[in-house]
Amino acid sequence: MILGIGIRAIKNTETIIESFINNEALYNSAQLLLIGDKEESYARDIVNKYKDYENVKFMDYVEPKYLNAIYKKSSLYVQISLFETFGVSIIEALLHKKQVVISSKLPIADYFTQEEVIFYNPEEDNLDLLMLKGLENSKEANTLGFKKAGDLFNWDRVSDKYYAFFKKICEEKK
Repeated sequence: MILGIGIRAIKNTETIIESFINNEALYNSAQLLLIGDKEESYARDIVNKYKDYENVKFMDYVEPKYLNAIYKKSSLYVQISLFETFGVSIIEALLHKKQVVISSKLPIADYFTQEEVIFYNPEEDNLDLLMLKGLENSKEANTLGFKKAGDLFNWDRVSDKYYAFFKKICEEKK
């Protein structure tokens, strides 16, 4: 199963769906599950447009305690947002040792290498081929992506940095 979170234009949802349904090998070998608020106008239009595709599924908001089970069942996570302030779901997928396709244009992409994630450049790449590559790679756990996500976003390390930063600011204000 290929997982995407967010059914919004900024998430580039339609590009993901079109790439998925227009590659016969990809469409016949996997299901695409998109999770997000289905009541927003854009999301309603997307759900209605693609509702008859058997291998494209939509789910409404999922509570975090259930989202872990979905990550575990997925083989590949895709997030090619046009803009993303951070990308928590990218980190969550990596912490589940999943293969991940992300837009090379996202700020978080700067923290990863080609060995840890699969980069999608909309001007150069065919997303469907990258999704096929991700599915093929999914036979093995993404231990490099897991390690990098754990190293970068370890709460102890992050909290120490925030503490030092705020302490410095408070000392400067004295």
